[in-house]
Parts: sequence; C-alpha cells; structure tokens
Amino acid sequence: MLDSRETAKGIPFEQLPETWVIFITENDVFGANLPLYHVERIITELNKAFDDAAHILYVNSTYQDNSALGLLMHDFFCTDPAKMHYKELARRADYFKAETKGVNTMCEIMEQLQAEGRAEGRAEGRSQMAIDIAIDMLRDNKPLDEIAKYSRLPLERIQELASTLPKE
Repeated sequence: MLDSRETAKGIPFEQLPETWVIFITENDVFGANLPLYHVERIITELNKAFDDAAHILYVNSTYQDNSALGLLMHDFFCTDPAKMHYKELARRADYFKAETKGVNTMCEIMEQLQAEGRAEGRAEGRSQMAIDIAIDMLRDNKPLDEIAKYSRLPLERIQELASTLPKE
C-alpha cells in the first residue's frame, strides 16, 4: 500500500513509486503447490493491466525445496538456528533465543504485545458491555436519550441497535 508520506502532493500518476506487498503464508492459500503467486491488477472491461506499479506477492511457505526461496522458507519456520541454511538469519535467531541481551529484548517485546492485547481486550469488553446495557434498556422501552446517557453510546449507535431488535 502506498503511504501518503512516500509521495509529494500532486505527483503525476506515472511517477508513483513501485510498491510490493508480500504475504508469506503458512499454508498454500491458492492450493496449486507453487512457491509464488503474483497478483496484478487489471482493468476488467479492457482486459488490460492497470500498471499502477503496485504489486502483491503471496509466498507459499510450505514449498520448501532446495531453491533459495525454499531454503529461506525452511529457515523462517525452523526453531533451531543450528539447522538453518542461511547463516545471517541463524545468527540473528540465535541472538534472540540464546544471548542474554537478545532474550531480554524479546521478553520486553512480548510483554509489550501482551499489555497491548490486554488493553484491547478490556476496550472490547467495555464496548460489548455498553451494547448489552443499551439492548437491555431498549427492550425495557427506556427513552433513547436515557440509554445514551447510561451506556455512553452515541445516539446513532443506539438507533442502529434498536433497528436490529425484533418488533414486539
């Protein structure tokens, strides 16, 4: 995806930078047992390439033959740096798995991710609780402004919820 920070305002279409979005998939999502799947956009009605310099590539990580890509996919999923083919990757993996500073770095990252996950979970829980309160109050035929006050949901959201409830 092209980020607005990457281009100047008003840049001509022809001068857009080439971009690649690469998905390394755990399974063969297209089921053709190919190592790579290139996805390019076309103008359907013209059956012509769109040519916006944006590309998508799916890498099938189950395709682990003796090619450079196959060996790299092996290494991506290998848990033992000693069994990796690419020494640079093996050294870096070993650093994060065995060296004190690397292990500590990984622990800090994992703690941060867990904290973010907990915060996200709490926010989702609060949101669902507000929706449940609003639905209960709607079923009790409470006024919409009162429901908004106690659930802290916007009036539009309460009206949306009201429209999904079965009519009695």
